[in-house]
Amino acid sequence: MDPAKHIDAVVASGLAPLLKSHGFAKAGRSFHRRHGDRWQVVNVQASSGNSAAQARFTLNLGLYIPEIEVLAGNAPLAGKPKEYECTLRERIGALMPQARDHWWTLAPDSDPALLAPELADAFAAHGLPWLEGYADLAKVAARLAEAPTILAAAAALAAGDREAAARRIEHMKADRPRATAVADAWAAKHLTA
Repeated sequence: MDPAKHIDAVVASGLAPLLKSHGFAKAGRSFHRRHGDRWQVVNVQASSGNSAAQARFTLNLGLYIPEIEVLAGNAPLAGKPKEYECTLRERIGALMPQARDHWWTLAPDSDPALLAPELADAFAAHGLPWLEGYADLAKVAARLAEAPTILAAAAALAAGDREAAARRIEHMKADRPRATAVADAWAAKHLTA
């Protein structure tokens, strides 16, 4: 069995048509959809342990929000973002009812056409609502609230909550004392009246 061909066959029979119908364009094993200056990304990740005996894969989801990235001090991306470059990222398994990492498995005798509907259904039920659920910057900021990072503070500021941004900077300094200088410099630039 060629693991890559089996995975690609499952994606081509179920997920790809569904994503295309929702306006996503395919590039390799990733799919992108643009909303204004924001990007939604779906990436098919094959397991590094795939072999002729077994092929495993999962879905990674991402939202790239340049407004937050720029506020955080990151240069905006010129083209389509990779999933790992996204502002928010999630694996499909965390969104499914069992709320744990989920990998689909193919054996040499597996029929990719039988697994394709399950993959498409999982994305339609869990992945697409997650991607569409973060159209509001306040929801993005809420999702990043616990992270002691500049990105979390930038998300709060982008959502219009200056006080939350300041609290997140203080949280960052308390949780990561070595990052105090960076946190203070960001606050001086963005939070000083």
